[in-house]
Amino acid sequence: MPSKAVIKGFPALEQAYSLSCEYAAASAVTLYWGNQVSEKVFVSQVPASLNPHLGFRGDINAAFGGISDYGVYAEALAPVLEAKGYNATVFYGGVSQLKTNIAAGDPVVVWITAGKYIERTPVVRSYNGQSFTLVAGEHAVVIYGYDSGGVYMMDVASGSYAYTAWTSFLTRWSYFDQMALVITPK
Repeated sequence: MPSKAVIKGFPALEQAYSLSCEYAAASAVTLYWGNQVSEKVFVSQVPASLNPHLGFRGDINAAFGGISDYGVYAEALAPVLEAKGYNATVFYGGVSQLKTNIAAGDPVVVWITAGKYIERTPVVRSYNGQSFTLVAGEHAVVIYGYDSGGVYMMDVASGSYAYTAWTSFLTRWSYFDQMALVITPK
């Protein structure tokens, strides 16, 4: 595995709604591949659910940062992406898997917390007998590169590029068991 890999030409995209970071991150990856799935498609096709693994939790236009109006996790995005001609692979826990995908030229959507040095307290909830974890400040970004010092990300909150040190990134990613979504053309 190379010590550095950066995907050239990854597009910047700003989210359209206050809580649509996950949709915007996935949309940016599909834009990169040349067949964009818009945020509006996700809004219309991802169901609502109290469990973010199953659908969107809360009001997409609500204020950012809470756990009632929250967002959605990777699994709920996969069926929409698959229906639109993409492979959507969800994985948990894997810096090596993250690096392998980036080195292969595949950008990765990851779930992290906003705020580099803000400590968070995960909250476990359950719905219909299934437990899940919520973390205030939940956010999704696209990782399009890495080197020995950190990761290169496109942040849909502002439609900008950032570089974050591994220590900060791993702390923030670990709140979500290193949840990630790889989107590639079929």
